[in-house]
Amino acid sequence: MTQQGKTRRRSVALLAGGSTAGQLITFGLTPLISRLYTPDDFAVLTVISTIALTLGIVSALRFDAAIPLPKRDQDAYSLVHLGLLATLIITTTGVIIALTFRQPISIAFGIEALSSWLWVAPVSAGAMGTYVTLSQLAIRRQDFRPIGTRNVMTPSLTSASQLAFGTGGLQPGGLPLGYLVGQLAGALSMAKRADLQSMRSASIRSPQSLKKVARRYRRFPLVLAPSALINSLGTQLPIVLIALSYAPAEVGSLGLAQRVLYAPVVLVGVALSQVYLSELSRSVREGGSNIVSQFVRTSAVLAVAGFVVALVLLVAGPQLFSTILGHDWEMSGRFAQLLAAAIALQLIASPLSQTLIVAERTALQFGWDLSRLLLTTGAVALCIMSDLSAEKAVLAFSLSTAAAYVLSWLMSYSAVRRLRATHP
Repeated sequence: MTQQGKTRRRSVALLAGGSTAGQLITFGLTPLISRLYTPDDFAVLTVISTIALTLGIVSALRFDAAIPLPKRDQDAYSLVHLGLLATLIITTTGVIIALTFRQPISIAFGIEALSSWLWVAPVSAGAMGTYVTLSQLAIRRQDFRPIGTRNVMTPSLTSASQLAFGTGGLQPGGLPLGYLVGQLAGALSMAKRADLQSMRSASIRSPQSLKKVARRYRRFPLVLAPSALINSLGTQLPIVLIALSYAPAEVGSLGLAQRVLYAPVVLVGVALSQVYLSELSRSVREGGSNIVSQFVRTSAVLAVAGFVVALVLLVAGPQLFSTILGHDWEMSGRFAQLLAAAIALQLIASPLSQTLIVAERTALQFGWDLSRLLLTTGAVALCIMSDLSAEKAVLAFSLSTAAAYVLSWLMSYSAVRRLRATHP
């Protein structure tokens, strides 16, 4: 085995090991958490986490995505500064909006308890933006240990905090507060290993340096940030529509289903995604010739994982959920069964979509993001306007999402072949 292959395996093992440990702890605690909180309680968390995920992906204005690309470390550090500054501004604005409009927002969703905890969403998004920015710096350095540590810490502390708050009688607030604890811990763990002292140089954080770098990578905030927002909305906006249109118990059941289904995406997809991005970025910088084989090899691993996950959900989804989590959560199992196709294809295509970023095919990525948003949101909206059940709305969301991810994989494959042609 080549040294590059050994490095790749160690990186995958480190990230997957951290993710596995964190998700195993979450799996172990979820049956206890599901017996402390009701589906109505989970509706509060579902809305808050949906908002946080939507904001978190764009809070750094996607300057974070450019960090692995510059040849000079000085430019990369300037991008870190820009990402953290943007995160601070967007988080502060979000908190002000949440506190000002919490009552009308809670009334719109029909969830009274939401008004007390809505502020958690923008603060959690800020923690996500900080983590994403610093993790890209770690990826540039190929320092995967802090990412692996975070992958253990965030889900573990989230679940442990939710369990502790629930045991103490803090319902439903224990769910969003635990979610916030996990996100903050993840961001702080990355900050400890980020060597932020290196970024205090005047040449790195001077207005001239920041302007120069911002101008060089202006497509990331101008094109990729709106694209990332639309990308996130393609997943989150249909959930918002469902939360606005159906009973809180159904919304909470869907939220728990997504919580459980996210585990395989983290266990396999995120780990391989981060290593794939690091290797592909380095190969492009060094003019490597193996980028197509990297893509195909990673696709094969993800396809096996996606098939296994889908098969388990289709055969035994409702039974597993009701047996492990309690009879109150059988509806979550039915939702998980309906989401099987979307989860499997997301697991395959989403990690590989990093190819479009490395290839700087930002306009193409934007087009896909917009198409998915229109497809998924339109499918769910049509079900709502037709007065169909929540289950049919979730099925429409799943099938439209699956179709979008098939297109995403095809686009990524085309992009990596173009990269190979320009880097012989």
